[in-house]
Amino acid sequence: MTSNNMYRVGDFVYFEVAAASPYHIRKIEELNKTPTGAVEAKVVCFYRRRDLSPNLIQLADKHQKLGTCGDDTQPDILHQIHHRELFLSRHLETLPATHIRGKCIVTLHTETEPYHIYLTKDDTFFFQLVYDPLQKTLQADQGSIREGPQYQAEIEPYHPLLEYSTDESTHEQLLWRPDNNLTPSDLDSYLLLIRSLATLGRSFYPPHILRQPNLTMSAAAAARDTTHQFALDTLHSANYNISQALQMLAPHGQPILKLDEMEQWSASEGNLFEEALEKYGKCFYEIQNDFLPWKYPKSLVEFYYMWKTTDHYVQQKRMKAIEAEHHLKQVYIPNYNKPNPAVLYPVTTDSSSSASGCEGCPNLTSTLWYALGPSHSPLKVCVDCWNYWKRYGDLKSTSLLDKVSEPISSNPTCASSSDSKTMSVSKTNISITELQARKNSPTVSTDHSTKSNDLGVNNSNAYMLASKVRTSVSFHFVASVTLRIARRLCVTSSPRRRARQPFKRLTFLTGFHKDTLPLLTKLTPAESHKLTKRFRNISAVSKCKSRGVALHSLVSRLHKTKCSSSNGVETALAGEPLSMIIENPKYAPSDTALDLAVNGLVTTCDSGSLKDAGSMPNSDEHSGKFI
Repeated sequence: MTSNNMYRVGDFVYFEVAAASPYHIRKIEELNKTPTGAVEAKVVCFYRRRDLSPNLIQLADKHQKLGTCGDDTQPDILHQIHHRELFLSRHLETLPATHIRGKCIVTLHTETEPYHIYLTKDDTFFFQLVYDPLQKTLQADQGSIREGPQYQAEIEPYHPLLEYSTDESTHEQLLWRPDNNLTPSDLDSYLLLIRSLATLGRSFYPPHILRQPNLTMSAAAAARDTTHQFALDTLHSANYNISQALQMLAPHGQPILKLDEMEQWSASEGNLFEEALEKYGKCFYEIQNDFLPWKYPKSLVEFYYMWKTTDHYVQQKRMKAIEAEHHLKQVYIPNYNKPNPAVLYPVTTDSSSSASGCEGCPNLTSTLWYALGPSHSPLKVCVDCWNYWKRYGDLKSTSLLDKVSEPISSNPTCASSSDSKTMSVSKTNISITELQARKNSPTVSTDHSTKSNDLGVNNSNAYMLASKVRTSVSFHFVASVTLRIARRLCVTSSPRRRARQPFKRLTFLTGFHKDTLPLLTKLTPAESHKLTKRFRNISAVSKCKSRGVALHSLVSRLHKTKCSSSNGVETALAGEPLSMIIENPKYAPSDTALDLAVNGLVTTCDSGSLKDAGSMPNSDEHSGKFI
């Protein structure tokens, strides 16, 4: 049993909440044993920089001036110093003690110590500010020296006194004279009469009758210190004359009633006070602000010390004693040796399987590879970088993961398309064979739930970037210009109905081709101009000017041939494949007439995948759009 596995109250420890996320740093406040025998730890939360919003990070940097550690400070050193920075909070959690994964050291940073001193010690962190996770605010944990004229007292000029005068009204007031003529027996008899008058007076007070209808309770309330103090003050004001003091306490046959705080408070106010006392302790100003704003701090203090003499305090003290029996001073937690679900697979001797290397260091080989984030994320790290990631929440050097997780500036700008392409290419470090091995690996746990912060990045761009990685080839259907012309000329083909089933084989392509050619050769000049204008606008929208020029050349050639030639020319035009007419105005010969209407359609309508990208030279950006 080593001391490293023995955890006590006050230790700073690592807690593992999720297998793929960094450790949470907590301070043990209590160790409680549950009725089932398990041990739970009541801990204080510490937050990292990655848990804060970009605005709060900028505020923290401005306060701490981490960027001005020195002119010769390297970016990697400053990057690692940020990993050691924590933010204290007043938030408490209750976690199972079995989730503890080790000890660490957290200290309050002082201005006399340099920041890089924390890099010389492992598992050492520092904090300066206090973070409120509910209000999303930062404040200093220690008081600051109030310097400046606004904090200095203004001394008035000296004016010498012409005459010396004594003002006795500001002196202390005498409340009791020990050298009075009364004996102790006289005082006891006097106090007995006062208690009787107080009991009688409570019988004439309706609110007291409702709260304490019993005579015994009324007599007990009349015998408390408030009644005795009021009687002694009255006796002193009567110059220690008992008969005169009794007349002052019962003028006109009606006794004067003096109530204490215990009698003035209602039962609901007492319950609120007990609830506030359990939450805040003896912080009476906070109790007043949050629970009893209509009470003065003086009343709260007086009621507290009177409440300690009641049975409520005795019962609460007994309950705390019973709870203290379940409190543990220390607990032994063995080392956690279960396999991590983030393990990819053991390293192999094949250099191609690990050619991409580690994301956090230049290592190409490792005993184990770990995946950062969800299972489809291509980022992988070695054992050393994984341990650093778990303890400090980031990688040692600036990597792709750091660029993705950088906080957004106050004036964000959209990244260019080239930058996004570069980032997406750089992220695919794992080859296809590694992805297949990762899917087939028995060590990958598919049942492990990945939470929103498993990647360790608060920014949603990381997930958007990771979701772009796909192992299958995507495809889309593109209708060629030739097929669009044919659909427009052949009205009986029902292009809108056929558009709802784009992957259904067109068995009548030959007949469709024969019906379209005569219509194309019989275009009038007005129809040719209208058709040319129509497809020229489409080409302008799709930004493919080459097709518009080719289509214009086709229609112009048909129009010219029809006006100046006979039926023999029209027959020659009809004998040529229409695809050759569009793509090459010189009537280059073609072996297949079906290439016109299909133009790559047959290769996609059967299997649903694009077999030959070269068979679609005229595809445009409006994929799958029928006109």
